Amino acid sequence: MPSTALKIAITGSIASGKSTVSDILRQAGFYVFDADKCAHDLLLPKAKGYDKVKSLFPTVLNDGVIDRKKLASIVFNDEEKIKMLNDIMHPLIKEVMLEKMNEMTFFIAEVPILFEVGWQDLFDRTLLVCASEDKMIDRLLNKGYTFDEAKARIAKQMDIKTKIALADDVIYNNGDLIELKEEVDKWIKRITDVK
Repeated sequence: MPSTALKIAITGSIASGKSTVSDILRQAGFYVFDADKCAHDLLLPKAKGYDKVKSLFPTVLNDGVIDRKKLASIVFNDEEKIKMLNDIMHPLIKEVMLEKMNEMTFFIAEVPILFEVGWQDLFDRTLLVCASEDKMIDRLLNKGYTFDEAKARIAKQMDIKTKIALADDVIYNNGDLIELKEEVDKWIKRITDVK
């Protein structure tokens, strides 16, 4: 593990491959905090987000468990409701993430909406994972989305040029897994050699 003290955020649009990059890093022995998994855990019964979300969106309960798909369908096209949900969840996710960050010298976090929530200043470096729109659509179709759903999800994302301008490092993920691993390996060598 590098002795360099670094806090790194990985981000990217939907289906860009940021979670695959995180998995490659984990396989290489790095710890990677997962903001989406943290959000999921915070919605479990007895977790910090459960009662607040349940009281705001009572129809999302399914046998006492918050149905995340139902919740997503309620907030997806309603700016007011998504703001209400984010106002609950973002401070809770940030609290857990900072606790973990403070425990570690070399810390990596996967934060899908890093730039949208303005958390990039919490990190020393940011890595953006990019893919072409065609690639993202193909990947979403393979996950069971319809073409229109895939387009709608991508359209909701921050403009990629804006993200590229904000990021310190960019990995393009339009090839296969072998190519992506090679790019991640190069990036690891580069950032761990930073003095």
